[in-house]
Amino acid sequence: MTMKLKTIQLILLILLSSMAFPTLGSAETDEDSSMTKYGSLKANFRAYYLTHRDKEGEFFDANISESLALGGSLEYESPKFGDIFSFGLTGYGVTPVGVFDQKDRGGTELLDDNNEGYAVLGKAYALLEHWDSYIKVYRQDLETPLINGDDDKMVPNLFEAYTAGTSLLPDVNFTLGYVDKMKAKNSDVFKSMTRLADDDGVQSRNSGVIMAGLEWTPAEFISTQIWNYNSPDYINMAFAQIDLTHSINDDLEIHGSVIGLDQRSSGSQDGGDFNSAEFGVLAGFVWKGFGIDVGGTFVDDTRDITCPWGGVPFFTSMTIADNDRAGEQTFFLGASYDFSEIGVDNLNVAAMITLSQTPDSGPNASPDQNEYDFEIDYAFDGALDGLSLTNQYAYLDQDEGQGGQDGMEVRLKFEYELDIFNKLLAK
Repeated sequence: MTMKLKTIQLILLILLSSMAFPTLGSAETDEDSSMTKYGSLKANFRAYYLTHRDKEGEFFDANISESLALGGSLEYESPKFGDIFSFGLTGYGVTPVGVFDQKDRGGTELLDDNNEGYAVLGKAYALLEHWDSYIKVYRQDLETPLINGDDDKMVPNLFEAYTAGTSLLPDVNFTLGYVDKMKAKNSDVFKSMTRLADDDGVQSRNSGVIMAGLEWTPAEFISTQIWNYNSPDYINMAFAQIDLTHSINDDLEIHGSVIGLDQRSSGSQDGGDFNSAEFGVLAGFVWKGFGIDVGGTFVDDTRDITCPWGGVPFFTSMTIADNDRAGEQTFFLGASYDFSEIGVDNLNVAAMITLSQTPDSGPNASPDQNEYDFEIDYAFDGALDGLSLTNQYAYLDQDEGQGGQDGMEVRLKFEYELDIFNKLLAK
């Protein structure tokens, strides 16, 4: 048995056994309800099935990707020493299951590219906190518009980074950091940021990304954020977003967002001479648990948007298609319902549609496409508190006359979260 497989089995054993821990005596906790005097120890267990199939003729039996995976994480966060210093460690593991362990059907990103499992020490950081400010060093998770975990599979993207932030000014959060390496969600290897870029000219380099962000909430109904990312001699990306929310009464809330992204080559332009941009507007309301959102995004016709270091930060990024190709214009319509309004707690459903058009000719010509997504989310309570279910179905309809190919995707995820120390130390 290989060391990698033994490590995966060990992590899974810890996760599964943690669900049956007995309760012991109580202990004092601080302001964070998950933090005891011993720190915080949490387990996350996931069972996930995903298949993507393209249509060939009348059937969806081409370019099949399919996986059934078990795995999760075990996360420890230390208590603060001297009210200033703490550290954290998180191990992740994932393994294929049964008849779905097929190496020729990789590509789901639940496992690695060959549908094989892996284990990795994903987070290992030191944290200094003082005066509403912090410095965080080494392996960590990041959640920013263009560098983020994109945690929709088994293991998120994770980063080797050196970050600092402060909220000393009222209603303002400022973040500054250097991101050196990233572990993609389907890999156990941390690679330099440029090696994971979409442009061939920089994939042989070992360079990181300098990022800076400002988040400002000047009033209860408005929030703004501005970010800039620079990989020297490759790319500079500027992102801005404004969100507005207003409650008309106890039953009705309206909201809207304006989003903009600019990407262009920088320095010696090792990835080529380019510039691209995307703009989006969204408006919607929620009335007695029922929500409607309408919006659109527009990509200029110079080249595709690139987002190699996280999920796409636009609402038209769907289950299958990101809708960020050169010259793409996308209409978005979404509807959702929270069943707690009729007495069924923790049950939510959502349906989303995108209708996209792209250039029919020229260097950036690509097939027009529509996507239809449906999602059900349910969180259990009582004896099954901590267990949740997510079921997604997506259908991509591309214009075959322009060289497109239809596709479908099904996802089913069970997730269980457990606060181990608090369960051990509960009364």
